[in-house]
Amino acid sequence: MRYFLLLITLSLYLFAMTPFEKSLEDFYSDNQTKQEASILYFKLAAKEGNKDAAFILGYYYKSDTFNHKDLKSSCFWYELSAKHGERSAMFITGWNYYKGIGCEQNRKLALYWFNEASKLGDIQAIEILDYLETS
Repeated sequence: MRYFLLLITLSLYLFAMTPFEKSLEDFYSDNQTKQEASILYFKLAAKEGNKDAAFILGYYYKSDTFNHKDLKSSCFWYELSAKHGERSAMFITGWNYYKGIGCEQNRKLALYWFNEASKLGDIQAIEILDYLETS
């Protein structure tokens, strides 16, 4: 019986959702209260260095899906994610600066972020850098 309880406890521990996973589930739920709570969690996690939480917030504010479109906020969160090492966020941040989406157009910062993403193997960043060098 003792081993059975230990096995159950261990199983619950191994298969329990992390707070991030629970917030991600709530983020995509139809329950607005759960969505709002998940956004608060992501903001706290992003400020503590969680690049995935910052990336999700960038998407949240960029997308029409959630009715909270705010390109300036989107740019902020994507750049924070990029600063924490998220490769896709580096490319998106570069693109935002290149096109002036949610921020002032800034070719120097765009090239910086495209280069950072390309160092991590981002194909889109490599291709756009090749294009910019030949045009």
